[in-house]
This record gives sequence, structure tokens and C-alpha cells, in this order.
Amino acid sequence: MHTLSAVDAKESGARIQATEKIARDADRAGERLLLVGIDGFVGLTAVAGGVGLLTRMLAPPTERLRHALFRNYDVPGVALLVIVRGGGLLAAITTVTHPSVGRVLSLLAGLAVMGFEVVELIAVSEGSWLQYFYLAVGATIIALALRQPGRDSSRDGER
Repeated sequence: MHTLSAVDAKESGARIQATEKIARDADRAGERLLLVGIDGFVGLTAVAGGVGLLTRMLAPPTERLRHALFRNYDVPGVALLVIVRGGGLLAAITTVTHPSVGRVLSLLAGLAVMGFEVVELIAVSEGSWLQYFYLAVGATIIALALRQPGRDSSRDGER
């Protein structure tokens, strides 16, 4: 019968920890790639939505607006183009180039998407499945961003 020496046990433990760290890092890399993809998706689809609202090609009839907030779709169109598109694309690029900053920008982008959709649900008398879809997308962005390592994630054992 072979017994493990203290050195063998320590080496075995170190190998297990190294393997666990590799698996954790691979999971984080996959989640980061997914986050970049969803941020980019939101940024690109916000272009179509914003242009569609501004040109009235994708805008619902203005009679559906609750006039207390907006008289037409110009403000929502610009908000969609500037805040949601800009936030999504900036978050996607920054998550690749500077992950800890990208994490924060992704959190903000997710909040922007959800905020836009909540205002849209309030402002438009009849909701669309797209509003609920993008609420879920915004929540997914936030969840993925929160799972990304922060600035001090270099220490083992955290997360």
C-alpha cells in the first residue's frame, strides 16, 4: 500500500487548486465573451430602434403616447441612439480592452437598457414583447457584469 507523504499531499493539493483556478478563469472568459456579445447586440439594435423612432419607420402611432411624458418619439429616439447604443458599444469595447472598467460600463449599460424600457412601458399605452425582452437583456447584462472580476480579483480564493 502506498501512502502519500506530506510533500506529495501538498503537491497534489496545489495541482487541484491550479486546476480549479484554470476552470474558474475559463468560466470567466466565457462569461466575459458573452457579456461583450450582449453589450454589442444591444448597441447595434439600438441603432435600428433609434433611427426607426426618429424616422417614424418603426414608431408606433403617436396616439399611443401618454402625452404627459412625450409628444412624439424624438426624445426616445435620441436617447436610444446616444445612451443605449453608445453605452452598449462602449461597454463591449471596454470589456475587451480594460475588463475592470468594462465591468462598470456594462453595469451602467444594463441599467440604461432597463431604465429606457421602464420609461417606454410608462410612456406608451400598449406594451410590446420587445420591451420585456430588453428588460431581460438588461438584467442579463447586469448579472454577467457582476460576475466579472473587479479590480482586486487577483487574489486567489475570492469569488
